[in-house]
This record gives sequence, structure tokens and C-alpha cells, in this order.
Amino acid sequence: MRQAGTRATQKYALPHKEKGCLLFYSMIASVSLFILVNGCTSVPPSVSAEDSYSLGVFYFEKKNYPEAARWFSYARRDEKTMAAAVYYLGRIAFEQGRYDEAAQFFKELLNRDSDNTMVLQALAFSYLKGGRYQEAIQTYQRIITLLPAHRESFYNYALLLYTTGSYEAARQVMLTISEMGEPSSPNRNEILLRARIERALQHPEALEFYQNYLAASEEPRVLFEFASCLTEQQFYGRAAELYNRIIKEKIYEKIGESLGNIYLLQGKNLLLADSASQEGALAIQKALQEGIPLSTIQETLGPLSRLPIVQKVLQGNP
Repeated sequence: MRQAGTRATQKYALPHKEKGCLLFYSMIASVSLFILVNGCTSVPPSVSAEDSYSLGVFYFEKKNYPEAARWFSYARRDEKTMAAAVYYLGRIAFEQGRYDEAAQFFKELLNRDSDNTMVLQALAFSYLKGGRYQEAIQTYQRIITLLPAHRESFYNYALLLYTTGSYEAARQVMLTISEMGEPSSPNRNEILLRARIERALQHPEALEFYQNYLAASEEPRVLFEFASCLTEQQFYGRAAELYNRIIKEKIYEKIGESLGNIYLLQGKNLLLADSASQEGALAIQKALQEGIPLSTIQETLGPLSRLPIVQKVLQGNP
């Protein structure tokens, strides 16, 4: 939401020069004195719509949202500052978690300028945060129609589709992004989203995207995802090796996973690769010793739990 407000505030931005700042703070002092003397919170007659707007921006940047909203409410009464003030009222509602109210402010602006992509993006964010996913999707469809070459909007749309379980639709949007050409620098967010989409669709291409992402930085959570993806694609030996690394380097501590659960996953992959694997049985034994319940082990292993080598471990006779 923060980036989206730039153009709306350009005309009435806070002064940056020293003289302008002195005048601005002098105005704040005058207004504060007026309120103190008169014992009221109505807008002083000497404060213009432009000054009310500037005061609103000042308090907004200070995160004093109630005070900012009061001044923006004054500023919206004047045609010159109405649009920018309403936009900020929407942002205040968004920041305070009142997403439906924020959406109403942004829709009010769109009634005057239906093709304003900045406001459309703010509306889409409000719908998304408020759990109104279908309306968010429809809004993003409008945005990418108006901005057919705006890579970030397509990415946000794909992310929304992925989040709502529309994996194939998300994949098609990501393919559209790839047709836009390579960005000036690799967009790791795009690579990771593509990996997750392909994984959700159970496509083997997911592995390549995970590898490309991890080549630049081996984030622990993504490394764990990659190990799971290797299992799903039946690369059991590679998955077991990666789980072994997660254990040795204590990566599990960084992702909130228990050591016992990693042993269990390692053992499962070793047994999937070789049903007579002593190393796999030993990993299951370590999972038990780390406190993983027997029922969890049986559920995770499925039919593997009936293997003789596993039965010995589960019965306490390794």
C-alpha cells in the first residue's frame, strides 16, 4: 500500500526546503493554539483545504491515523484536494485493518476515474486482505488489461491465483510474464512462485525452478520445500541426502521443524529408495527417540510401516 500513494500526493506533498518547513510547522503551531484556545476540534476558518491536506499527510507519516483522518476529512470537502484526501482515508482504513471500509473509499475514487490503476491496485489489496478473493481477482483482471506490460501487476495476479488454489490459471499468468522477456536482474520472487505453482501441479519442472532459486541463496524454508518436492517427484535418494544436510547443519532449527520430524522424513525417503535400508530404519529409530509419536510415524510411513525392518524398530527390537 505504501508505494501506491506516491502520485496521489505529489501535488500536495510536504515542503522539503528549510523555509517551507518553517512555514509548515508554524501553521501546525497556529492550528494547535486555535484548538487549545477555542476548546474545539472543528477546523479553524483560516486553514485552507491545501493546508488541511498537508496536515493530514504530516499526521499520516507520523502514524497518528485518527488525527490524519480528521484533516483529510476537511480536505475532501474541496474539489482540489478531494481525490488525494479520499485516497489517504482509504489508506488509513487499510492500515487500521478496516479493509471493507478502505475498499469503499477506493471505489468512490474509481467512480470518478475508473481507469486509475493506482487506485485499482489499492482496491485489490483491500479485497485481498479482507478475504474477498473473487473480487480481488476481478480487480486484478482489470489492472492487467489496463497495464498489459506491467510485470509486477501480473506477478501479483499470479500470486493471488496461486493463493486461492487456481494453480493452472496462475501458471498461465506466469507464462505470460516469461513472454515479456527477462528482467534486468533475475526476479527471485517470480522464480519461487513458479516453483511453487509447478509443484502444486505436480510438474517435474518445479525442481528446476527450485534449484534456480536456491542457486543464489539457500533459504532454509525453501530448502525444506525443495526436499519435499524431491520426494514428490520420486527422487528419494536426493531427498534423503538433503534431509541429512538439514540435520547436520541444524537447518531444522531455523524453520521451526523438530529434529525428530526430519529424521522421520529422512528415514521415509531412504526406505522408499531401498526397502531394506538399515540407515532408513536407524533414522526411524532416532525419530522415536526424539519423541515423535508412534501414530505419527505410522501415518507418515504409510505402507512402509509394515516392512519387517521397520516393524522391528517400532516394536522396540532394532
